[in-house]
Amino acid sequence: MLFKKRYPELDLLRASAIILVLFRHFYDRVFQNLPDSAFKHFFAFGWHGVDLFFVLSGFLIGGQIIEEYQSGAFSFKSFYIKRFFRIFPAYYSALVIVVVATSITSGSFVLENGVLFRDFIYHLFYVQNYLNPDHLQGGIYWSLAIEEQFYLLAPFFIVLFLRRSGAALLRSLVILVSFEFILRFFIFNPSISWWASIGTPFHTRLDMLVFGVLAAYVFIRHKVRLERLSIWGRTLMLSSSALFIGLVYAYGKPAESLFNSVAQFTLAGLGFGMLILYLAVFPLNMGLPLRKASEAVAKYSYTIYLYHVLVLSVLFKPAMELFKINTSSLTNFLLIFPLFFGAVFCISAGLYRLIEKPGMELRKRLIERRRAPITSAS
Repeated sequence: MLFKKRYPELDLLRASAIILVLFRHFYDRVFQNLPDSAFKHFFAFGWHGVDLFFVLSGFLIGGQIIEEYQSGAFSFKSFYIKRFFRIFPAYYSALVIVVVATSITSGSFVLENGVLFRDFIYHLFYVQNYLNPDHLQGGIYWSLAIEEQFYLLAPFFIVLFLRRSGAALLRSLVILVSFEFILRFFIFNPSISWWASIGTPFHTRLDMLVFGVLAAYVFIRHKVRLERLSIWGRTLMLSSSALFIGLVYAYGKPAESLFNSVAQFTLAGLGFGMLILYLAVFPLNMGLPLRKASEAVAKYSYTIYLYHVLVLSVLFKPAMELFKINTSSLTNFLLIFPLFFGAVFCISAGLYRLIEKPGMELRKRLIERRRAPITSAS
């Protein structure tokens, strides 16, 4: 089965996505006084690392559901068990750690701090992308709420249309991404908060995940046909992806304009979706060091996302203020960022082994136990 194997190229994309996010937050929260340059523009583009995460999630999760359903192996219960143990132990542990750290640094216990307690409750129920709190981790967990909302709905949506036919699923996915484009056009209002109206709601960002599901469907259905593409076909596919991503890189930003509110997410979804599809069909000649490094960063990417702002705000930012490090210096950024990345990576690797790995091992045992009676009966 195509989605049972590991794709090093997708590990590379996942690793790239989290590094882009780290670049953005390191620049945005510490080195915001950098002078204008190509480097600054690249660091600012890092917020699209979240979009790449969305499309990757849609591709991998959607692909697993489609493939398992078509083979008769899909189970709603097994799917949600997998998602529960992959997400919740790490997420809720991070929430507790962040709340405790925030309580200590603010000198106000969570029950005494109305804003902190409110935000904690919002995050408990994954509604922070709508209620838009900006205190826990500076509000970065909004993207996790969108992914969780997608995981809750995606199996029902995909199975509903697959029961009719694969063509019905394909049509529904195309209609959905088209509807999202139109919806953002009608919602767009430069006089209200861009983040609250466009940037973080599930109903305006869903198409990023749907583009991933669409790429997964094409991959499953047409992999052999794609492998036969001529060099010109491959070049067209890759250059189209580069064009869409390039337009977003050149013009896209989280700001109140028609392009940023309506078109940039469609272009990003198309570009990232085509790139993922291309790399899944046409593997790169990755050397062993790059393959191992990508796999390691991809493995810990969820934990890195959960804790990187905490590491930044509790360790690095105070240290830089203490030593009066010039935060308008590009040289300082390039020298200190590897230290920040190394610290976050090591902390995340430790927390992964402490929290996430035991949860996933328990998940594996539960799923194997559910399959055992079927195996013995057959």
